[in-house]
Amino acid sequence: MQTGLMLISHGTNLAGIKAGSSKSEDADTAQPAVTVFTTTTCPFCVRAKAALQDCDTDYQEINLSENLEALGKLKAFTGRSTVPQVFVGGELVGGADELDAIIKSGEFSRLIGETIGMPSLPVELSSALVASDGEAKTPVEETEASAGVAPIGMSAQLEEVAQKLKAKDSGLEIITRYGVRQGVPWRAESRCFSGKAAVDALLGAGLATSRDEAIELGQQLEEQRLLHHVTHSMAFEDSPVSFYRFQADEAADRNLFNMAHVWRGPVRPGSQVGESLRKQMETLCDLYLTSDGRGVDYDGLAASEEFAKFVRATEELQRVDLFQVTQMATSEVCVPDAGIDIYI
Repeated sequence: MQTGLMLISHGTNLAGIKAGSSKSEDADTAQPAVTVFTTTTCPFCVRAKAALQDCDTDYQEINLSENLEALGKLKAFTGRSTVPQVFVGGELVGGADELDAIIKSGEFSRLIGETIGMPSLPVELSSALVASDGEAKTPVEETEASAGVAPIGMSAQLEEVAQKLKAKDSGLEIITRYGVRQGVPWRAESRCFSGKAAVDALLGAGLATSRDEAIELGQQLEEQRLLHHVTHSMAFEDSPVSFYRFQADEAADRNLFNMAHVWRGPVRPGSQVGESLRKQMETLCDLYLTSDGRGVDYDGLAASEEFAKFVRATEELQRVDLFQVTQMATSEVCVPDAGIDIYI
């Protein structure tokens, strides 16, 4: 499938790549005289962009990670097989090292002054890239599109019931069960509750009018994977010795990022889900590479809205279609208790 160009404007509004004349008709709306071709997770690209930002230079970035056709045309046009490739006023400057050199020598400032109002790319290259452009989503857009699917109908009602049942004022006591192994106390199950306690809480919160209705509601919650038996070995029942746990608590207890919510979206092939997540991880890495391109700002990444969206997107791993995955790949993916449903 043909994918589009990802354009990012730095300091200037950018409508897109356009083949045009050698001079801009309106200097106030002119595109930057500098264009940087990049790919995701490229440390030298990060260096080049940081150098331009240090010079307070407006530029447009064209990320070709998802458009191999355009990347091939760029390499054929310039004769260079690596990125970044930096253009100023229609001329190729080079990569990160060449850019650093002309900035230090003062040549870069001269070029910028001489090319004000001029397009950054040669007309022939602009035309070739426009011909390669498509309408695919960027990795960031893809992350946002798959960052969680809202439940509908009965699923939404049951999720609301689960939230009310988990509320502190519901009366449901969340406990840690302790047992004895060879005479030594040990923690058996954390963040759990008995079936009887859940039925009592459903009645006390007015979510059910009889024990039978509360049992049925508990079973529906289990069917929707909002709660489950601590050993996944029996259905929900009104019993003081059968213990259950909310899925969100299972996720927190086992540090499972992708289990805090139930995936309600479509079941896609595992290869598609994996490729989508790979692109999103590369985008995150690219956003939080340090300015020298040698490390990652993990603290900033972990606290970012982009990472929160990525975590929600990983919930799709709960339900993937592995029908077309090879047996070897399947054995690598299907980890017991990993929260993955296999559709064959």
